[in-house]
Amino acid sequence: MDCRTDDECLGHQQCTSNFECVTRTSCSGNDQCAAGRVCISSACVAKQCDATNSCPIGSECQEGACIELPRQCTAVGQNCDLNRLERPGFACHDMGAGPKCYEACVLGSSAGNAVSYTCTPGSICIDRKACRPSECAGVLNGQATCDQIAQADPSKFPNGSTCSRETDAYRNYANLCVPAGTRQLGDECARAQPCKSGLVCVSRIPILDLSQTSTFKTFCAEPCNANTPCSKSDEGCIGDDINLFQGAGICGDRCNPYNIDEQNCADDKSCLPISNTDGMCLLKADNSAEPYAKCDASSDTTQCPSGTWCFGVTTGHARCLPLCNPTLATKELRDATCPGALPQSFVRLAHLAEGIGAADIHLNGAPLAEGLAFGELANNGDFLTLAIGTHTVSVHLDGVKVFEDNITLVGNEALNLVVVADPNSEEDVKIQILTVAEPRQAPTAVGDTTELRLVHGVADADVVDVIIVRAGESFDLVANHRRFANGLSFGQASSFVAVETDQDPEITEPLGYDVYVFPATERTLGNEIVLFEDVKVTTGDVATIYLIGTANSEDDQDLRLEFVAHSVAASARVLSGNCIDLLGGQQAPIQGLGICFENCTDNSHYGTGACSGGGANACNPGSPERQWCFPSGQSEVGGPCKETNECLDGLSCDTNGAGSGTCRSYCEPNAQVNAALSCTDDEICAPIRGFLNLGECRIGCEPGTNYTDASCPADQKACYATEGLAVCNGSGEVAVGANCGQPTVQNCVPGAMCAKTVPTFNGLLVEPFNELRQGETATCRPMCQAFKPAPSTTDCPANMACSPVMPGPTFSGGVGHCVESGPSRPANQSCARADVGKLCGDNAFCVDGGDGEGVCVRVCNFDTLAGCLGGEVCRAWEDDNSNQILPGWGRCGA
Repeated sequence: MDCRTDDECLGHQQCTSNFECVTRTSCSGNDQCAAGRVCISSACVAKQCDATNSCPIGSECQEGACIELPRQCTAVGQNCDLNRLERPGFACHDMGAGPKCYEACVLGSSAGNAVSYTCTPGSICIDRKACRPSECAGVLNGQATCDQIAQADPSKFPNGSTCSRETDAYRNYANLCVPAGTRQLGDECARAQPCKSGLVCVSRIPILDLSQTSTFKTFCAEPCNANTPCSKSDEGCIGDDINLFQGAGICGDRCNPYNIDEQNCADDKSCLPISNTDGMCLLKADNSAEPYAKCDASSDTTQCPSGTWCFGVTTGHARCLPLCNPTLATKELRDATCPGALPQSFVRLAHLAEGIGAADIHLNGAPLAEGLAFGELANNGDFLTLAIGTHTVSVHLDGVKVFEDNITLVGNEALNLVVVADPNSEEDVKIQILTVAEPRQAPTAVGDTTELRLVHGVADADVVDVIIVRAGESFDLVANHRRFANGLSFGQASSFVAVETDQDPEITEPLGYDVYVFPATERTLGNEIVLFEDVKVTTGDVATIYLIGTANSEDDQDLRLEFVAHSVAASARVLSGNCIDLLGGQQAPIQGLGICFENCTDNSHYGTGACSGGGANACNPGSPERQWCFPSGQSEVGGPCKETNECLDGLSCDTNGAGSGTCRSYCEPNAQVNAALSCTDDEICAPIRGFLNLGECRIGCEPGTNYTDASCPADQKACYATEGLAVCNGSGEVAVGANCGQPTVQNCVPGAMCAKTVPTFNGLLVEPFNELRQGETATCRPMCQAFKPAPSTTDCPANMACSPVMPGPTFSGGVGHCVESGPSRPANQSCARADVGKLCGDNAFCVDGGDGEGVCVRVCNFDTLAGCLGGEVCRAWEDDNSNQILPGWGRCGA
């Protein structure tokens, strides 16, 4: 027995009912606790402190225990102690006027690593702790308040103060009095170099955030709104409709940024869209380019005219694209903000009727050119712009009308109106007017050559053939012949021919050719209508030679050749535009965040220069609903290319497995409507899926059972058909399963495709043959037959199925490539969550169903209704506007 009472035990012990001394379980003071322990809440615990600074904030050290003090802050604005805790909803913070009680920031929802803090509107969150409220009433109405604050603390505000709308990292804003600077109106500015009191620093404009341009410079501006107009009468208030700048608008040179046909800025400025209704003459510009023309996106001076912006459409190809409003309710309204077609045509006048003297040419009774001498071109050889439609053209000599005829001009046409002799005329003055089209894309003379064509302008000569022979060489030697024009009728122009001009470098005189003009098919000496000897040609020239005069004369001098240099006419807009939202389908906050692409509505626009931009663009068959004008190049039919935008208008690039290709024409597989689209004798017209009468010229082949044909060109030994006809396609030597590099180049062995897998529905549809992104790889996958009729089994290896996605602008209707697959599932039934982003059988995609599992979407060939499982039906898959969601494909269902 140790004890009978507590007094018989040590101070920190007590006597139990078993008469034993044990450590106390309760206490009424520190003296009842063991050394190093203190009595807190009637319990002995380890000593917590020796001084207050070792206690948590809001507590003080009392006899070794940290005791929480009463919490502070019952209202915003009270003085407080940074070392004490606050009541819920408050935060003690020093924002420059000593510690005060503020509203506490509220922690919002987290998404990944993103954390948000919210405050009462009109406050910003400081240090993720305290909400700082507005101090002034805004940049226009709060200046008096800030002036008072600045006067009370001149050391903090040596240049005065400005009421500025400040934002935090969580999209909260507050109007605060901040130190003003010394930057004047129009000066560049920054947070470290603020504007003087009463001005705002314009540091960003929404459209520039998207374009990442270097042409914009910050500047100090005068704020304004409907109640506070600009101090200068010739300036407008810009952007006040959406309070874009510090909750107000700014004063400046106001303009309409959506009208590219109206230049409403000075010649050295371009109109930049600011808001739903306003633009500002702001960007440094030379306005040297036309809408849709080429531009340099890296320049600090925009070449683009007002209402357009220099955008990189594809890598290395920037164009001046018109801006539009993507916020309107319907596609028709949105597209209407793009520029429409301009009913314009272009003509050049030439006087090539020898012997009639100077002539005046009138259009619809009004003078168009006066005193035009023989051999002269009106308007210094430049084209004149005329309205489309039928016009009356007349020729006048000494004030007397001697000839009149009607001509019809169509949109964007470039014509030469050439006055020539007409011995067959019954009039006293025997002339007429030839209309000769001037090509917009005449070939460029390369090396020691000149590019020439011939126009038959002799009214009393039948069809002719023209042969040229180098001056001094014998016509008798057929090897010396160069066929220049064949079967040319009166008024017709031959194709351009590259004529060699290389010669002995010691001879400085231009090279000459003898030009023989024969009746058609009678190309032997003695039958020539006329011989022009030693006609000089100059390296680099591109010109049209007019054969003019009369043939029914004994004197060869009545026939002559006149050279007219090629000239590029301006371009009129033939096509309307599509307004594309730059934010990728999100609701754009302001106008100007949309751009226009011209819309090719039918085959007549292919290969005919219909796209604007001076030959820099061409129709591209993305889909029947998206035939837009995209950048084009200068490679001709049969010329080299790596992608279609290197080919001329009307051509596409037929690529091979070596990363190069050949420019070939588009074509019309059902009926020839557009003469500009035709295949060569060794090509076939392969239809483009989804288009009624548009195809691509390709080399035809017989695929056999292994998707190859030895007769195909090198690096194009793969032979298959995505729609109807089999054609030669790119191939190489990379084996199935091996890494094949970039899937934009098909370098796998025939019977396999170089493809990557992006495990999403959209990725499976559009990404397999796109350029690799960081971390992605591509491998050679076996080819397969898509849309097999039920109950056929897949062509693919185990754990794979056939995806009907193939390279090209449209969706395949025949072959496909093998992709990783989960178990085959019926259409619209569930598939495992783990299989989302894979196939769920042939031509079936396991997509996110949104309820913790996937849904199997099976597509079918809507033309043949093939591809569904037994018991399923191929149905149309359309959007609200009755457009096919995936052109040429339907969706299987019960």
